[in-house]
Amino acid sequence: MLGAIILLYSVEKIAWFNTHPTWQKIADEIGAIVFVTGLISILWELRARRALVDEIFAAAKLSERLRQAGVTDATADFLTDLDWQPFFDGAKEVDVFFAYGGGWRGLHVEQLRTLNKRAGARLRIILPDPTSKDTVTELARRFGYSEAELVGKINDSIKAFRDFVSEPGAKATIEVWVLPKSPLYSFYRFDDRAIFALYQHKGIRVTVPAFTIRRGSLFAFFESELDVMISGNNPTARIVFKSP
Repeated sequence: MLGAIILLYSVEKIAWFNTHPTWQKIADEIGAIVFVTGLISILWELRARRALVDEIFAAAKLSERLRQAGVTDATADFLTDLDWQPFFDGAKEVDVFFAYGGGWRGLHVEQLRTLNKRAGARLRIILPDPTSKDTVTELARRFGYSEAELVGKINDSIKAFRDFVSEPGAKATIEVWVLPKSPLYSFYRFDDRAIFALYQHKGIRVTVPAFTIRRGSLFAFFESELDVMISGNNPTARIVFKSP
């Protein structure tokens, strides 16, 4: 808009100066300067508008990709920045895959007990195989524990979930599986929603990012991973315990 006004102004001024020959040369120079300035202004406005349009389309494309992936939220702190309660509320099928999950289990023990009392509910836990030497060695190095400490943490988790079965009012089906591979992420599925978190490799305790997802391409990826681990005729994990 500003560029158009400058151009119109330059045209009017040049026409007036052309009626006075003494000023014609000056008018020509001023007109050229004003014209170039106006042209630059117009080009700048067009460029800014094009950039804005490009940003809008880029945001729309990103939004569509996130929609297809099923991403609904992200956080920099997996343990404290997520509201886990809505995921537990009413959940009937819960699948959890992690390295040992002592901290997570402690934070959500009451929610797990509520789930355990829910008729028709199913809880499946997949942990690293504490009898797999390669798996234990890799995880112990990653988390900064001795191999004995890591095996103890995994076995503590197995025992904790096994003990849920003997709690008063227990109605859910509980399964514990062990996988002879080192987890590259942790995953928590609650029916048609899920949370996955990344692992860090610094050897010290730090916060890690996490993402919440619903059914979409990412959900399908993790679901297929679970299927390979614990479903079919030849699962890669072995079952350690299943409640009656």
